Amino acid sequence: MFENKTVEARRKQREEQQVELRQQRREDLLNKKRSMVSKDTAPQIANLKEMKSKVLSNDPNIVFQGVFEFRTVLSVEKSPPIQAVIDSGLVPRFVELLSTSCNIYQDPSTDLTTNTRLESAWVLTNISSGTTEQTSHVVDCGAIPLLLEMINEPSSELIDQGIWALGNIAGDSEAMRDSIINSNATPTILSFISDLLHSKDHLKILRNATWLLSNLNRGRNPPPPLPHMKSCIPVISLLTTHTDPEVVTDSFWAASYVCDADISTTDLILSTEIPNRAILLLKNIINKLSNTDSTSSYNDNSLYKIAMHSISPVIRMLGNILTGTDEQTNYLLDMEILTIFKDLLILYQEPSKQSRLRKEICWSISNITAGTEKQVERVFESKIIPILIDILNYSELYVRIEACYAITNSLSYCNTRYEHLEILLENNFLESLKDLLMVVSNLVEVQVNILNGFKMALEGCRAKYKKYGNNPVANRMEEIGLVGVIEELQDSGDASVSDKAYNIIVEYFNGEEI
Repeated sequence: MFENKTVEARRKQREEQQVELRQQRREDLLNKKRSMVSKDTAPQIANLKEMKSKVLSNDPNIVFQGVFEFRTVLSVEKSPPIQAVIDSGLVPRFVELLSTSCNIYQDPSTDLTTNTRLESAWVLTNISSGTTEQTSHVVDCGAIPLLLEMINEPSSELIDQGIWALGNIAGDSEAMRDSIINSNATPTILSFISDLLHSKDHLKILRNATWLLSNLNRGRNPPPPLPHMKSCIPVISLLTTHTDPEVVTDSFWAASYVCDADISTTDLILSTEIPNRAILLLKNIINKLSNTDSTSSYNDNSLYKIAMHSISPVIRMLGNILTGTDEQTNYLLDMEILTIFKDLLILYQEPSKQSRLRKEICWSISNITAGTEKQVERVFESKIIPILIDILNYSELYVRIEACYAITNSLSYCNTRYEHLEILLENNFLESLKDLLMVVSNLVEVQVNILNGFKMALEGCRAKYKKYGNNPVANRMEEIGLVGVIEELQDSGDASVSDKAYNIIVEYFNGEEI
């Protein structure tokens, strides 16, 4: 009953509970995918036939006008006519127009040629902001090699639009991501970013390139190729030290994806300065919010904006590391991660982010309490348990559930560490779990987890008080009416809930066996 949680078990828990977080990040990515110039609703393409004839013309000026018109209708905010453009059969033409070798270009160096290529890339960027099928159509028409070639263009606008289009493709799905990686894009993109890091110009391009790099490392079904991720890590590490908040934020998203993919790549992340940078940023926030030690190196004003902007991916990366091996978890524990988590739970009160941040931190702590006995002991030593129980009482439901997992996981060793139970009892954890149990009737997994927690607490207490015939946990459960709640769960429509409730009543409260 008190078995240690394996890495696989941690990952399973993480996958089941992280769907909402992944969906939110997906929405964030989608919001920046389309390059918009208008907030109008897309008009019907009444003159589609005329526009199409312009794009297919042999006159460069007419072609430019046609491509410009298509880009305009695709750049509206609401319901752009992506499918109508695809159905027109023009995507191969837009791809063809990316290349300077297209036969309509008399001189590749003219502004007309550059502008036509730019507008064509913009069209493909916006088509790639659509569904997977629509993005796939752009790829199938051969856009990736030509978009990659744009990275070496002298025109910064062409470079930026090419990167934007590639970022949309990579951000669509694992298959689209791999279509770029398999085009031998990684060395080109990494070399380009490395060059940009030595330049003070082109910040907008660096932001988009970092976003592209994060998308090229995102996804676990399947994860990106291991050689690709390994080659990206040194550049990601450099990007986390940049002075621009957006660059740092997307670089930490990239690091979090790499840690989410493979234990060996997590080790590589830990061998860089990325963890130290993460801790530096979080300590900067804590020192600013606590208004203490103004001379500390962690109280740098220039870091505060960066730290506040990047806090979500920083916490996610640390949480992903904590799902790894015991050695990886110990690495962060030795960096005082629990003290940092405790301070953030107390001090961080940004209204738009507080609940989500608390959810992430509680999830991270639940992965520590799912670890070894020594790791669980460090959680209790950190004095974070009362804060977790407070969150379990008063936060939004989705945050309370994560705090619940952190608490129930910590019971795994209470048969040998009764002092853990004493701390939990002093902070009324049974009352808190009872209150949560009564509002999660539609969440079977959470119900089962809470019942498992009760069983571990009862068994741990029985092991200590066996000779005295007294079980303080059982007594408290009866005093607060928790036994009655568990009795009612014997009638649950879900067998996993009813069976566990029945077993608790029979084994610990003299229930009648059926």
